[in-house]
Amino acid sequence: MNIVKSKLKFTFLIATVLLNTTGFAQVVSDTTGKLTWSLNLDDGTLTVMGKGIMPNYNYSNYLPPWYSYRDAIASVTIKNGVTSIGDYAFSQCSNLTSVTIPVSITTIGNSAFRTCSNLVSITIPNSVITIDDNAFFDCNSLATITLPNNISHLGKYCFYRCSNLTTVSIPDNITRIENYLFYQCDKLTTVLIPSGVTNIGSHVFYQCGKLSSMTIPDKVTSIGDYAFSDCVSLTTVTIPPKVTSIGIYAFGFCNKLKAIEVDSNNTAFASENGILFNKAKTTLIQYPSGKSNVSYIVPNSVTTIGTSAFRISRLVYVTIPNSVTTINDFALSACRSLASATIGNSVTSIGYGVFCESTALKHIYVLAEDPPMVCNESTFLEVNKNTCILHVPIGCKEKYASADGWREFLTIEEDALE
Repeated sequence: MNIVKSKLKFTFLIATVLLNTTGFAQVVSDTTGKLTWSLNLDDGTLTVMGKGIMPNYNYSNYLPPWYSYRDAIASVTIKNGVTSIGDYAFSQCSNLTSVTIPVSITTIGNSAFRTCSNLVSITIPNSVITIDDNAFFDCNSLATITLPNNISHLGKYCFYRCSNLTTVSIPDNITRIENYLFYQCDKLTTVLIPSGVTNIGSHVFYQCGKLSSMTIPDKVTSIGDYAFSDCVSLTTVTIPPKVTSIGIYAFGFCNKLKAIEVDSNNTAFASENGILFNKAKTTLIQYPSGKSNVSYIVPNSVTTIGTSAFRISRLVYVTIPNSVTTINDFALSACRSLASATIGNSVTSIGYGVFCESTALKHIYVLAEDPPMVCNESTFLEVNKNTCILHVPIGCKEKYASADGWREFLTIEEDALE
């Protein structure tokens, strides 16, 4: 029975094309779920009409019925009565330039316009309340988008790599900025985050290179890993009073960032001279990459140097005091100007990649009599161990000369003083 239906459907499609080629336009048409659709092959207009939801499609076993014509589609008109745009509905329509969405639509599905590389602008009507994950993923020509205030959910990766998007106003009903939302939107200059937002996810503004300022609303409680990483135009940022969680390298690789300020009422974090600490100042979380100082002595209150804390800093000299017991991964990596580092006597282990790519290092002073454990060969990766002198306490040269990670230094001198 299903074979007979499939043959009839195929015959109907062929007949539709043949009938229309005798007139003024070549038109392909069929049904999808409870809806009907037609594609004018002459001008590339795809029209979807009917009442109710559009099916959700996928690449594994249920492609959109117009998928084989995707390169011919230049515009999409969805008629009033259709209530949703299905998952992957217009994905990979690489020549799609315009879309008309009616006020009956309430949901735009997962990857609905994914990789529509010629879509320049789109207006979302007030009826839409949900835009799901990846909806405009890799729409790299999308320069403007109008988002009405009725939207209460913008999914993960929604504007991922929309590299021509310049300005976005996030609707007031949004309370979470989902992961990777504006990832690599490298022309984005302005983002207005509504006051009700409580969470900023991971990699949200990663590599948004034109973003020079950002106001984080007072209700925000968490900022995810790499949330503002590689925002190379960002100069200052203020952590509001309710933030209790800041992810790894949230403000890393921000080359112009000179200060990370913290609201004085914040109970979890503090700043000193623009440097981010936990409230008790026992953990140094982030030294701003754009800070111009050439030397820095870590305060004696600090016991932990956070992951990537000084990464790509401009420091030439850094002193880690005896209070510090832990230096986490990549803490002093890619510090291209760093010539001298002093490590206090309480450090027992040095994490993965701590001095990786700090190629200017000439002197490392280690004050511990017993060599701190080195994570692996990546700790000093690209440090020239033939020219960088390792300074150790008097009477400890042999210990370092036989210890993993330290024995590779050609010159070990016994002159590191407490």
